[in-house]
Amino acid sequence: MSVRSRVSLTSLALFLISGLVGGVAAVYAEEAAPVDAAQLVVQPQGRVGVIDIGRLMEASETGRAALSSLEVMQAEKKARFDALTAEGAALEAQLKEGELTLAEEKMSALRQEIEDKKVEISRFGTDSQRELEQAQRSTFSEIQQRVFPIINEVGREGAFALIFRKFESGLIFADEEIDITDQVIARLDGATQSGG
Repeated sequence: MSVRSRVSLTSLALFLISGLVGGVAAVYAEEAAPVDAAQLVVQPQGRVGVIDIGRLMEASETGRAALSSLEVMQAEKKARFDALTAEGAALEAQLKEGELTLAEEKMSALRQEIEDKKVEISRFGTDSQRELEQAQRSTFSEIQQRVFPIINEVGREGAFALIFRKFESGLIFADEEIDITDQVIARLDGATQSGG
């Protein structure tokens, strides 16, 4: 049996992990003894960084403009929804007031108008939600296309081996020294001001 087939699962996992973070992997000779997990030494070849996308959206000119645009769209949708709801409430009040005075034909037409308004409100709500979600995805995708090259540039210049999304990657703590958000915001805003 070859040595490679005798390597423990733990050693193999550590070997793979060390390769992922740029560590040094042990070289196996055909007749060498199985590798002990303690013998594998991980030597990172770069730094680890994080970026806070939420702060980037709130603090950068590009992010603030995008969020503002989405808020305006949401406010317009809400105003239209409120107007439709008010129209529906007015029809309900008209039906209630006319219960004793309106002819049955007029009451029936009013009930149908109320049902139509309820359907209109429901459709508008569903359509508005879909449109807002689509606008949000589109906006964030455009920002992502502008930000990722900047993140890559900062990563290369700072000799970062890995850059994670702060808190969105399962991270629960990160020293502020490895947070590159401010650098990315400055470059993004600089590119925006220079027309890039």
